[in-house]
Amino acid sequence: MLRKLAYVAAILIAASVLCSLRAAQPQPSQSKKAEARQPDMELYDRAAADVQRKRYVAARLLLSTLINTYPDSEFLPKAHLVLAQSWYREGGERNLAQARDECKQTMQLYPGSPEAAEAEQLMGKIEAQAGNKGSPPPE
Repeated sequence: MLRKLAYVAAILIAASVLCSLRAAQPQPSQSKKAEARQPDMELYDRAAADVQRKRYVAARLLLSTLINTYPDSEFLPKAHLVLAQSWYREGGERNLAQARDECKQTMQLYPGSPEAAEAEQLMGKIEAQAGNKGSPPPE
């Protein structure tokens, strides 16, 4: 009888230890929150930050990676617009031509989107800037 009681006690202790270990593990909903930052979002955020810091080449590499790697990303319209803005902010005749092309592409690929409207506004700035021989845009 004592042996049976010790056996049952050992099983109960093992079960309680297993339950406490299970409770300490993150639940699926908790791990989803930790993984909320998707790779395409991360690329976009890093690129936008690089444009703000005037690291245009690094930003364009990140944006190109986003565009080519995640063709169904919800960040594509924004990525194309930020790409155009990076060319525009860097200034110069060739860069303004690149910015113009990227704005046209944004408007063609995403008509009616807020990004297309912003691209159209940027086109106006580019045209004005092109009249000034491609000097850097005023900040």
